[in-house]
Amino acid sequence: MKTPLTDDLNNFSETLEFSSEVVCQHRGQYFKVFGMRRWLIDDFGKLQRASPEALAAVLGLTEATVAGDLLRYETYAIVNVGLIVLESSSDAVTVRCRPAIASERAIGSLSYWLLDHPGRATRVKWYDAVWHDERVRDGRTAIGLLSYLLELKRIRPDVGADRIRAQPSMRAARRWNEIKAQVAAVTARPLDAGGFGHILDPLAFGRWSVVDVDRQCGAVHILDQGTGYPILHPLLSANAAGRSLEALADEQYREWVLGNFRRVAASGQTSFDDIDAVVHWPRLGDLRTRYWRILTALPAPSGRGRVLSMSGNDSGIDLRPENV
Repeated sequence: MKTPLTDDLNNFSETLEFSSEVVCQHRGQYFKVFGMRRWLIDDFGKLQRASPEALAAVLGLTEATVAGDLLRYETYAIVNVGLIVLESSSDAVTVRCRPAIASERAIGSLSYWLLDHPGRATRVKWYDAVWHDERVRDGRTAIGLLSYLLELKRIRPDVGADRIRAQPSMRAARRWNEIKAQVAAVTARPLDAGGFGHILDPLAFGRWSVVDVDRQCGAVHILDQGTGYPILHPLLSANAAGRSLEALADEQYREWVLGNFRRVAASGQTSFDDIDAVVHWPRLGDLRTRYWRILTALPAPSGRGRVLSMSGNDSGIDLRPENV
């Protein structure tokens, strides 16, 4: 039976590349591959086992119609309807979605599922004109990545030169008062003594870094870093130690970050900021990021400065209401 939907699907084969490698079907039925279980999350956030019946209900078609071309209909639902597909095994998870049209309920349901199944390597495949593919450490890191991708539908393309906005942060100052004694206990020790991550990861949800500032030439390098940053750039990966921040892709954001580190290293003053920035990331384009941040100076060898940065995502920070 011909329908407007099946007509649309005739020109939809280019989106199947990321479906066929992980989904198998036989006589219209899903089956597990190496113990893999599959789930669908619809626009209302309902989580259900993947099946032709469930997919047909999402698209408003008959089960027989969907079962005849299961992969194509599923991919169409991801790209055009906002369906989220989860594929899980005992040690790995794959998420397939289109963040630009997925509903808040669907993303919320996905986030709860990922948090309820921790410790699994996670692969996020998302559609935005073309398919993108990112492997991250675990579900919590995947949620961080998705939170940035979701901002794509909240940004006007004409942000112009006013890409970075910041103001003094009371929330960051309050957080510092809560944790500064615990931070001081670990940062008073030499950096190579270890133990930074064990203390700082739970205090900052993995969003912390220690950088070295050369007072003579101003170069800034990462000395140590937590594992809670979304992997938007190689500099945010867990193995970034020793890399220079001068390699950060977005020149304006890079110079602003470097200037903040140099200022705190020179003054020794702790800085508390709310930040609302539009940052250009490789492959992802312009993404809006909103976070509070603490910068504080640490003991350092002569001629050098060391700065600890701690931050937390907060979508309640809004310094550009014209874009929301």
